[in-house]
Amino acid sequence: RFLEMGKTDIRSQEEIAASHPGVRYQAYDLLEAGDDRMAEMWDELMAMNLRGMFLSCRAVFPAMKAQGKGKLINIASSTFFKGVPDYIHYTTSKGGVVGMTLPIARDLGAVGIRVNTIAPGLIDTPIYGTGEASEAFKENLQKGVLFPKRLGTGEEFATLALELLTNSYMNAVDIRVDGGIRMQPK
Repeated sequence: RFLEMGKTDIRSQEEIAASHPGVRYQAYDLLEAGDDRMAEMWDELMAMNLRGMFLSCRAVFPAMKAQGKGKLINIASSTFFKGVPDYIHYTTSKGGVVGMTLPIARDLGAVGIRVNTIAPGLIDTPIYGTGEASEAFKENLQKGVLFPKRLGTGEEFATLALELLTNSYMNAVDIRVDGGIRMQPK
């Protein structure tokens, strides 16, 4: 559930792991919930986004160590770099993913494993839904993107992932792919 391993024509399945557990609660749910539920939602989010990422890395480590090489790409969120209003829980969990990139890369580099993190911004995926309301919502979102004035594509995300996999000197980096978007304060 927390781990997706992919095959490409240039690498083996054991050599590549992309880890992207994720869940997000709406800001108002967290703020309006009673004290008991708020702490429970915080814990659930940290378990999925942060603990899940850590466990995903641990899950693939033995196979990568045995072959003396590997590449991990963790998925965070550019919200960590922007301080999105009302999403302290989500931003904190994704910031933890960014925060563990360098220490994990230092630990695993000794056995030939590179670790990087991609922090996507607004990528046009099915999460936004379909139809007129969805298109209007996406149109509003893209107003904050510097250039190009649109949401990112899956292909653009994949291009960055491929670069991280194929460039043997890319290690211990956190890279945003977000069109330069900066969220506005409340």
